[in-house]
Amino acid sequence: MKYIKNNAKNAKELLFLQQPKDNKELDLYRSLWRAIIFQAVMDATTTSKQKRNRIHKIRALKWLSENSSDFKEVCQFAGLNPGYIRQSVLSLINQPKEVLRVRAYRKRKN
Repeated sequence: MKYIKNNAKNAKELLFLQQPKDNKELDLYRSLWRAIIFQAVMDATTTSKQKRNRIHKIRALKWLSENSSDFKEVCQFAGLNPGYIRQSVLSLINQPKEVLRVRAYRKRKN
């Protein structure tokens, strides 16, 4: 997450220097910010036993659950409501692992 935070700060600077020219470019910017949130969710839900992945998991859970200005900014740039995203992600994370596996299996099957 530290890597993502540093890159997010650099990307924020670029975003302020160059405003999107049109809706297509704005969608590309939003996709970038949504990818940051998605990666945090992936890190927070990992079941890996590797030390590096457990550290990423702890940092991601902290970032997703705290009311930090960084999280709010990333959600704002992604065009998403931070409160809604936090609530949705935390309820997803708190579901039993069996439910998550069934949902993932159904998505792959379709």
